[in-house]
Formats: sequence, C-alpha cells, structure tokens
Amino acid sequence: MKVQTNSCSSTRYLLLSGAASASSMEPIIAELRAKSPTGIVRAHATGGVAMPFPQSGFKVNSGGVCCFLPLERCVGLFPVLVNGTFELSSCRRDLLREKGPKSSWNFRILMEVCAPLYSKALSHMVTFWPHDVPRTAIWDLLPSPSVAGEQWRPFVKEVYCHLASELVVPLCTGEWNVTTNCLFLDDYLHKHYEASVPLLQRALPKRLAIIPVHAKEGFLLLQEIPFTFVSPCSLRAALLEAHYRPTSVEDAVALLALCMEDGVLNGFTGLRLLPRTDGTFATFGHDLPVMCSLEEQTLLVPWKDNVVDAA
Repeated sequence: MKVQTNSCSSTRYLLLSGAASASSMEPIIAELRAKSPTGIVRAHATGGVAMPFPQSGFKVNSGGVCCFLPLERCVGLFPVLVNGTFELSSCRRDLLREKGPKSSWNFRILMEVCAPLYSKALSHMVTFWPHDVPRTAIWDLLPSPSVAGEQWRPFVKEVYCHLASELVVPLCTGEWNVTTNCLFLDDYLHKHYEASVPLLQRALPKRLAIIPVHAKEGFLLLQEIPFTFVSPCSLRAALLEAHYRPTSVEDAVALLALCMEDGVLNGFTGLRLLPRTDGTFATFGHDLPVMCSLEEQTLLVPWKDNVVDAA
C-alpha cells in the first residue's frame, strides 16, 4: 500500500495491489496452455486499485478499468481505477467477455483480487482522510450499480459484499463508525424524519448516518442488507441498547411518538420514556402506574392497559 501523486495533476492516489492465489488459477492456466499453439501463457494474475483522495473539484466516476492503460469502453464506470493483467477484446478497448478460459481469467482477477482491494482501500482511506474534506465525501468513492451497468454488476456486488463487514462511514455528527453499528436514513426516510433528525442525534449521537441512493442500491444487491434503517422497531431497539435516559419531557414525548408510529405493542419493556408529573420518567414494564398530561395520555392510549398492569 502506498500514496502517490499523479505527476500530471495534483490528485493523490491510494494504491493497493495483489495477486490471485495459485490454486484458484491453476485450472484456468492449464486450460489456456492446452489451447495455446506454443504452450506459453501468462503466469501471473495480478490486480490493483488506485483510489483518489477526494479534494476540491473531485469528479465522481472519473475512474474506470485499466490494463496498464485505460480501456476506452470502461472509462467512467467507477470512481476509482481498477487495473489488472486482463485478457482484452480484439479492439483492445474492453475486457474479453466471450465464454472460455480467458474470460474466466478476467473474472477471477476482478472477484478475487480487485474487489477485496477496493474494500480495503476504502478502509485505509479513513486513516488518511484529508482534514479539509467533509467525511460524507467517502460515499462518492463507492461504486454505483446503475452507472457501472449490468455487465459489471457481479463485480460491484462483490465489492459491496466485502464492504458489508469492513466499511466505516461518517455519522451525522461527523464521527466515523462501522455500518453494523449505525442506524441509516435514506433519501425517503430523511424526508420523513427530517424534523426529528436533531432529536435522534441527541438521543443516539453515535448511531445516526445518512446513506446516499447509489450506495443503498449497491447494498441491496446482497441477500442480506448489513445495516439497519431507522424505523419505529429499530428505534426502540437502539434506545434500549443505548440505555437512553431523556433529559426533557419534550424529547421523551417526541421519541415515544416515533416509537409508536407502527402501532406495534412489542419492544417497549425497559424504555424510560414515560413522563411523570414530578418531572421524572417511568419505565415501560417496570415502574408503577404514572400520571400524564392530557397530551401525553393521548399518545399512550394503545398502551394504557400495559402501563397500569406494569407493576
């Protein structure tokens, strides 16, 4: 791994390289050797990723695929440069895609070498992140399934498969956190919860993150989405996990309203969101019956019996 500056511009790149395992390439090399008139074939299946550091004027999807030189038909597919010892088409503008050992060679380099390197580069990028660039710009470095197109979908899916366990993302507070520890808002949810974002940030300061459309599309390629969206159910679980204690009646009542949006009665035991008249807060399922204001009572109608019997 190294950081290098492009001599033709001020763009700095994080470079990672690797090679496919000999055991996975042996059957392909044997088939290529059998079909070669001379019996001589390329022996090393290597690949690499050059990830640009975001800076002023950074253009999304300005990268592409290279075989030492950029391939004309693969420019703009990704925000990074993906390089490998690929087998090329006859016009040398694209990867060879005809079924056979040569296309299998390309596929193995992309899936076994380049995809995991793409993910590792993003993980390392967090360490080298420029102080003058908003951390939300890291989302611009993730591949877009719609931009890459159908032919490159398996590769994009493999990248996101590796990112599922390794990706560190910026929270709304500006801090970093891994995806599995975050509660995500997409564009639709952000509009729905827009007025409540400050409240959610106060209640869950190290959990809330906003995911852009192209990244959500990428993770949706996986069988299981590796993160949790904001919902009444996930809010209840997150507040319980965080042992949340409200600091004001207003916050408690507002959070209670959000947690009750789905009308589900499960998942409230242990939540301290019931305002008492003396200014303290009672816990669902544990405390004695509470007296609430008229406004708060209207919120608690579906849980009236549960609260009374909670003792």
